[in-house]
Amino acid sequence: MIPISEEFYYFLLALPVGSFILGALWMRGHIYAQRLRAKAEATPLPLQSPGLETQLLDALDSVQVQLAELAERQDFTERILTRQPKRSRMDTPTPVPTPI
Repeated sequence: MIPISEEFYYFLLALPVGSFILGALWMRGHIYAQRLRAKAEATPLPLQSPGLETQLLDALDSVQVQLAELAERQDFTERILTRQPKRSRMDTPTPVPTPI
């Protein structure tokens, strides 16, 4: 017969006890999560403030005005750039200042 150490018996005893404790902790966490979900579903959504919709519409209008101004600026810039004659890099070199 193979001799079995005393530590092995302790391990055999600790294995089901540890499994039971881990299972109990898991169930406790599961029940806690269910309670949190139920509480989250039961709480009503906050009511909208009475002026929130008008504030959002005003903000949207201001953004649209700014966007229109930017579009006008872009059109103006494109028109200015198309009016200027195209120059190649070799036409007129720009002088480079040299230190004396």
